[in-house]
Amino acid sequence: MKIVRSLVVLIFFSVVLWNCQKKEEVNITNTSEFIAQDVDFENFRNWVKIIESPNALSNDGRAHTDAARVIWIKQNTKPNPNEQYPIGTILVKEVQGGYGIVAMVKRGGTYNAEHQYWEWFKLDNNGKIISRNASSLCNNCHALAKSSDYVFSQK
Repeated sequence: MKIVRSLVVLIFFSVVLWNCQKKEEVNITNTSEFIAQDVDFENFRNWVKIIESPNALSNDGRAHTDAARVIWIKQNTKPNPNEQYPIGTILVKEVQGGYGIVAMVKRGGTYNAEHQYWEWFKLDNNGKIISRNASSLCNNCHALAKSSDYVFSQK
């Protein structure tokens, strides 16, 4: 009788443990947040080039506008004007003249929700993350392109 009871208890806990693990797997696959890592920026110069501008947009020293620049997108598609980019979208901009390489990633979840879920990055020359944040400076400037999901190159 003790063996049967022990076997029933063992089967019960095995089923409970299996169900818990199965639910955890479902939650991971249904996530709506993308957290970029160094590997996500690898070979960014081989991505789809969406803008290459040899001239400055302005000479007033504003971020990203005072020098030549190239912008790449990791995904093969760009939404129509005024549409939202999907979670996981990665844009990288290389600005000549010292500003360097910056990126924006549509993170999703609850991250920076008041600014369309974008996370801002500074990258080194090889695409490794130097810094990441929800910078108010980036948010405030890109809010000027709110109608195009905070992306100036979509206008």
